[in-house]
Amino acid sequence: MQKTGCFDLTCPGFVQTSKDVLLGGDIGSFYASEITIQISKDPSTHNWWFKFNNHEVGYWPGDIFLSMRHQANLVQWGGEVYSPKVGTHPHTQTAMGSGQFSDPITGTSGRMTGLLIEENSNPLKRPETLYPKSEEWECYDAYIVKEYVPEPVFYYGGPGSRNNPRC
Repeated sequence: MQKTGCFDLTCPGFVQTSKDVLLGGDIGSFYASEITIQISKDPSTHNWWFKFNNHEVGYWPGDIFLSMRHQANLVQWGGEVYSPKVGTHPHTQTAMGSGQFSDPITGTSGRMTGLLIEENSNPLKRPETLYPKSEEWECYDAYIVKEYVPEPVFYYGGPGSRNNPRC
């Protein structure tokens, strides 16, 4: 794994083109509702565009992603909770998703749908490989439904250590 790059907007490079979305701000008004996030590469400029609810927010210039000049080789979906106590007990009380463990039966946990990728400007398609991962399974978990559904569905979440003695 490279020691350069970022997974969020704390690194320089992102060019915001719209003032309608506050990046890194509260999306509380969207809590318990669906949002749409899309990242796609412009084949002409090689810039990677970020859309929020089908609204272009901005882009990462293609020249800052030398290894992705032509394509990306990895896509990840998920949630994250910061804690300086990773791997210790008790873990942070911060919840992930709705605060419920992944639950494809009731759907009360956090959920991502439409997990699709675009390959060489072709129509969107299902990823070939999907698997759940958690660094703190007792605190947060994940589950993927990929059989017998039109598009994969990713369920995730957990209470952290709040009312959870296992964490």
